[in-house]
Amino acid sequence: RFGHKRGGDFALLERMGKGLNFVARAMPPVKVDGERVSSSVIRERLAAGDFVGAEGLLGRPFSIDGHVVPGNRLGRELGYPTANLHLRRRASPVEGVFAVRVEVDDVLHPGVASLGVRPTVNEVAEPLLEAHLFGFVGDLYGRLIRVQFVDKLRDEKKFDGVDALVTQMHADAAAARRILGVRPVDA
Repeated sequence: RFGHKRGGDFALLERMGKGLNFVARAMPPVKVDGERVSSSVIRERLAAGDFVGAEGLLGRPFSIDGHVVPGNRLGRELGYPTANLHLRRRASPVEGVFAVRVEVDDVLHPGVASLGVRPTVNEVAEPLLEAHLFGFVGDLYGRLIRVQFVDKLRDEKKFDGVDALVTQMHADAAAARRILGVRPVDA
């Protein structure tokens, strides 16, 4: 099914093909370990935090890529400078705080990321992906990066203030370092 209200089907593709000079061929479902691969199943796994299962169906780690945009530099002030990606109209099947690997120029950097609307500082209406790369030094503005999601740490939540948020950011970074095998001194 495809199109407006899922009104399109294979028969429609066949009819369109005759008029537009293409051939539609039905393919059997793709299966991995006996399970049908579908976007719905992949989204369900991602929403449940099953990144290993989603990777098995995708054939690669789940990731979001984009060009780094300037933010308000709050993360930098709090000791966690971030590379920010606007999702624009892309819907994400995940939200919360994650252990991640960020690809920059074909090199993976371990880090921690938040994807959501930043409820404590109330600064964005649409979801924003903010990734802090452990030990990274350099300017990423305007550069294309890919954020690979490894493990979900927690859901996004509103804190009673910036101090409580920073305390949680320290805990999130420590958890991400443990998951990714990064020594604590590599902040």
